[in-house]
Amino acid sequence: LKFQVATLVTAVLDKAAIPYAVYSGIKANPTIQNVQEGVAFCQKEGADLIVAVGGGSVSDCCKVISAQAVLDEDIWDYEYIRGKFPADGIPMGVVVTCSGTGSEMNCGAVITHEAKNWKGGIFAPTARFAALDPAYTATVPRMQVFSGAFDTLSHAMETYFGASDSYNVSDDVALAVMRNTVVNMRRLLADADD
Repeated sequence: LKFQVATLVTAVLDKAAIPYAVYSGIKANPTIQNVQEGVAFCQKEGADLIVAVGGGSVSDCCKVISAQAVLDEDIWDYEYIRGKFPADGIPMGVVVTCSGTGSEMNCGAVITHEAKNWKGGIFAPTARFAALDPAYTATVPRMQVFSGAFDTLSHAMETYFGASDSYNVSDDVALAVMRNTVVNMRRLLADADD
């Protein structure tokens, strides 16, 4: 099953006669410039909801766009100079098209600030909803699916091999995720449409 997920989303909005605008300027490993451009787009369009359609980069960038759009100062300065974290933003949701980071489930985002030669975490409000349908990953190139699987594996390894204060259930969950990821990667190697 091959289809464009963004087209499905816009078709639903069209059918319900809900006005929308599409911002497609987010790139892999989003930058502060992507965020600023997204904020300008949201302000120009009068956005009252952001729906991120994509993977971790799109979700991360949209979370920060959401927060930055309601702040009166640069979000990087707000967090890294003043030590504050935004609690509000334009409400947003995520339609996940590729797995890996789990960005749709948390308030963290990885953004590159090219002028400061820095890449790291920025916090923003968590998405209010996430739509996950395994069929959506059929729209992603095969190598991207495997990249997402390795991303999942590496995140689980970070948890598992990290120093915890004591025995905890997170280690068991991370181990189960790693095992399942390997099993399913082998299944995908045999049949990419499985």
